[in-house]
Amino acid sequence: MFAAVDDVSAVVVAVCYNDARLRPETRFRRIPQGHRRPTGRAKGAPALSIGKDQVRHVADLARLALHDHEVDELSAQLSRILEHMEKLRELDTTGVPPTAHVLPLRNAWREDAPRPGLSVEEALANAPEREGNCFKVPKIVDTGGDGR
Repeated sequence: MFAAVDDVSAVVVAVCYNDARLRPETRFRRIPQGHRRPTGRAKGAPALSIGKDQVRHVADLARLALHDHEVDELSAQLSRILEHMEKLRELDTTGVPPTAHVLPLRNAWREDAPRPGLSVEEALANAPEREGNCFKVPKIVDTGGDGR
């Protein structure tokens, strides 16, 4: 249960943070290099928090059944995450290029070259049942008797 909740936590923070922070007219606009993102609130205004209703709403969307103590706990945890994100927004990021990952990762592509495949006998060697050159599996869909 907690692994699923942790996965949802990142989505909740991203959705709630972006919706609450960015003005609609700037939500999808590219920010020029060296400019700061609009914060959407005045300096000194209280920090954003994620309420219990928002946690329940996202849990319903994710089809998670949460107990009241889990909703309270997640609301507090996600609000602390928003507070931390607010502190990060105060950093001067001028000259820092946007990154998707902290390490310079590269895909290790192999050359796409044709190779010989398995023969029918090799492919079906461990099949529990076979019918001709095919795997034989139990029927799992009832078509209602009309043969379609």
